[in-house]
Amino acid sequence: MELPSGRQRDGSLLAMKPQISNLVREPETCLVAADVSPHDAIPHQRARKFRELCALPPSPGGEGRGEGERFLQSHFRSKRLITQNPKSEIRNPKSMRASLRRLLRFRSSSHHQIQRLQSAPGKPACSYFLLSKTVGLTAVFLAFVFFSGCRTSEAAVSNTAKPQRPNFVFILTDDQRFDSMGCAGNRLIRTPNLNRLAANGVRFRNHFVTTSICCVSRASIFTAQYERRHGIGDFKTPLTAAQWAETYPALLRAAGYRTGFIGKFGVGDAPYIRSKSADFDFFRGLPGQAGEWFIDPKDPSQTHATARFGNQALEFLDACTDAQPFCLSISFNAPHARDGKPREFQPDPRDEPLYAGGPIPVPKTASDEYFRLLPEFAQKSEGRRRWTKRFATPEMFQSTMRDYYRLVTGIDREVGRIVAKLAERGLADNTVIIFTSDNGWFAGERGLADKWLMYEESIRVPLIIFDPRAPKSKRGRIVDALTLNLDFAPTMLELAGVPVPAGMQGRSLAPLLNGTRPADWRTDFFYEHHYGPNIIPPSEGIRTERWAYLRWLAPNPESEELYDVQADPLEQRNLAADPAYAATLGSLRAQWRRTGPGLK
Repeated sequence: MELPSGRQRDGSLLAMKPQISNLVREPETCLVAADVSPHDAIPHQRARKFRELCALPPSPGGEGRGEGERFLQSHFRSKRLITQNPKSEIRNPKSMRASLRRLLRFRSSSHHQIQRLQSAPGKPACSYFLLSKTVGLTAVFLAFVFFSGCRTSEAAVSNTAKPQRPNFVFILTDDQRFDSMGCAGNRLIRTPNLNRLAANGVRFRNHFVTTSICCVSRASIFTAQYERRHGIGDFKTPLTAAQWAETYPALLRAAGYRTGFIGKFGVGDAPYIRSKSADFDFFRGLPGQAGEWFIDPKDPSQTHATARFGNQALEFLDACTDAQPFCLSISFNAPHARDGKPREFQPDPRDEPLYAGGPIPVPKTASDEYFRLLPEFAQKSEGRRRWTKRFATPEMFQSTMRDYYRLVTGIDREVGRIVAKLAERGLADNTVIIFTSDNGWFAGERGLADKWLMYEESIRVPLIIFDPRAPKSKRGRIVDALTLNLDFAPTMLELAGVPVPAGMQGRSLAPLLNGTRPADWRTDFFYEHHYGPNIIPPSEGIRTERWAYLRWLAPNPESEELYDVQADPLEQRNLAADPAYAATLGSLRAQWRRTGPGLK
């Protein structure tokens, strides 16, 4: 993505803080959340920081002092449009609101607009960059307000009545690791919009799936049930009509919500999935992996699947109003591999330049030493076969990981577009956003690829929940309590005021969102995986806040593994044969035996 040089006559920029009012012309980027101040550093440092946060490629000529000046002069220009006395305006909310009205009446012919909103007395308490070629100035302002809790100040709260029931945007990715976000500590991956969502919402650090495979996990998300209760253990079995009636989309629709589904459905065969169009008000669900390709060679537009699903989300939101609450479920099929394709993790062309600057670190346990510790049947499993196609050489590892990161960054861009659309439509202050994934993913750990097995990289996934109605004191928090993919349906139903069916086995996350951990909150959960026993070793286990107990099952020889995940988070030392931990092993084994049957 090359930034065009020179000025464009049709470009305009408005800023809420008149000290900075710049136009950035980046035709390939739709929305970026960042935090760069023009007063923070000398020009070449600002240029570098802006490129990094906005996921732009490095400057071809380097970014020394002279290059930084040229970058800023070429890609920024100032224009004061709000007031001649910004300090007075900041002190006077009435004056500021008057200027806002003048600003919002202005319509720009620019293809791309960027706006920086800086915290100040009488102004919203955060700063936010929006770069968009499709969103007007009103949407830019409202998207900022979105992340401010939809309040500019106590005096400026709208008197317009809002519906009591919140809207929901449930965003599900496919095979995304728990650590594949900047807000989760990954310093390489570029996820500015997710970082902003987490900074203004709640991030759940210990969020897990109860079965690490697409079809089962998605059925569990719909029903809030373990596999052994909902009975979906393969890619063809559908939910019965009675089961569907007690899923979160069906219950919310019955309660008056407008419902939509986009992307990979993941439960049942193709005819069943096509029939689900009758169960949603807006349905763009797809069977299988939601397409053979990320970019279909037969598609003249060459639109990446991630962008296409994002476009469909905007289409749904364009028809929403605050007169009827809605629940939109968006199921991206990235970053799941297109198995068997020449480039399994094909990114959006806009993201091709990313992550080319240096090597991506290899995980500590991605070595033959840890591969040899696996049982023989696990060494011969499907996970190892796929490892040979993705990670067998250092070059393959780098290529795979760069594309994987590019796919995640592409999802992040669509999250930003959705946030902007909510703002544009005036829906921001009553829409809860949930971001998560159906299962984790091995990046070569233990000599494996994909997921399935009960190791941390496979079963632990991201979770961010943003509720704009929450007070500022409850935002930007990290929750350490154990949470599961079974918890989404009860959470949305409780927030919507809809009774939670007795058959649901998850729990509402509402107390945790409010900063309260119930005294009886779970301290462990049951894990199970039975699909494909001839190529994927069946396993079950118990995961507590401290211990991971893994039980390998028939048709393979039964054996056990035990890890102290607090002292050994990478699960490097199997304690099952250590006499010092015999009592712990026996206790967890007994818990495993009695827990499973009770979950049916």
